[in-house]
Amino acid sequence: MHEHHVDPEVFATACYEFGPLLAMDAWKMHMHLVRNCPGCVQVLLDFYGFASFEEMATLEEPRSELARRAERRELKPLLCSLDPLPEVAQFSQVSHDSRFHTAAMAKALLRRCRSRWGSEPHAALQDSTLAILAMGKVPSDDLDLPRGGVAEFSALGWAHQGNVFRILCDLQQAEHSFAKANQGLNAEAGDPLVRAMVLKLRSSLLRAQRRFPWAMGAIDEAVRLYEEEGERHLQGRALLVSAKLRADAGDTSAASRDLEKATQLVDYTRSSRSRLVAESLKLDLLWRTKRFAEADSHVPSVRRMAAHLGSFADQLSIDWRTASIAAGLGNTDEAEALFNEVRDGFLDLDSAYDVALVSLELAQLYFE
Repeated sequence: MHEHHVDPEVFATACYEFGPLLAMDAWKMHMHLVRNCPGCVQVLLDFYGFASFEEMATLEEPRSELARRAERRELKPLLCSLDPLPEVAQFSQVSHDSRFHTAAMAKALLRRCRSRWGSEPHAALQDSTLAILAMGKVPSDDLDLPRGGVAEFSALGWAHQGNVFRILCDLQQAEHSFAKANQGLNAEAGDPLVRAMVLKLRSSLLRAQRRFPWAMGAIDEAVRLYEEEGERHLQGRALLVSAKLRADAGDTSAASRDLEKATQLVDYTRSSRSRLVAESLKLDLLWRTKRFAEADSHVPSVRRMAAHLGSFADQLSIDWRTASIAAGLGNTDEAEALFNEVRDGFLDLDSAYDVALVSLELAQLYFE
């Protein structure tokens, strides 16, 4: 099937090895040649992890994107080699194996931490701790380090760890981790994008602590930094956090404005989960503004999306809000059953804070 063009495996490997030298014209030509060859298209999709041919063929900067995806491909087997090991052995491996002492590997650990903190927070905590350990071993001349060097890079690790502790409801340890993160930041010489991410994660802890003015200040600064850097997608994701924060603070008008602006900025092809976050926020705001019938009609689509894109915790959150909507509609038996299921689910996740909040809504239902 490769009579008229380069074998896709050969091409993919060449892109991996010589990605930085790949000419835009060469990329467009190859995409044109393989477009009507399903086998070749699938090989490239599998190799680089793209969801569709259109997403791959329309890359504006194929060289950097292909290099990034190929790097992830190389790192994945090494990362997976840690999984069978006991925790102590994982620490020893990362500490003594120089293959883990790169910024790329530390970033891979942080990506895996983010992918697991909603569904496997204890595993995510281990990832963040290993990332911090790896960061301490990264040479200062590693080209993948942020502008502020190893110290600023480590701040990202501590912020990730702090966010996992927040998810685990250990707010004291979360505060300690974020204090460590702040020590590594340099507002003048550092990377604004690193500072913005730390601020965004920090705002979630401040929200959990019900320190809303401080949380709003942190997320507003993160949004500003992303906007100044021209990072529309990241700005939009930060605005989703801001919308959630302001909804929890009771300012539904500001939350709706942030949500509307976020949906105009977020690139859902880069983060399909962000669509779930946005739709869940919409459902939450409909409930908060007592538009129960409209919220109820929105539940099935959000639930399907959560089943496809979300974690167990995401599905619990949708069921929780569904119970609240049922209570608003006067369907008390349905609401009671759902509240109890959600509370049991959060108990299984060791999420004591969420268990307490669900229990309060259930108590309010009984009272009424």
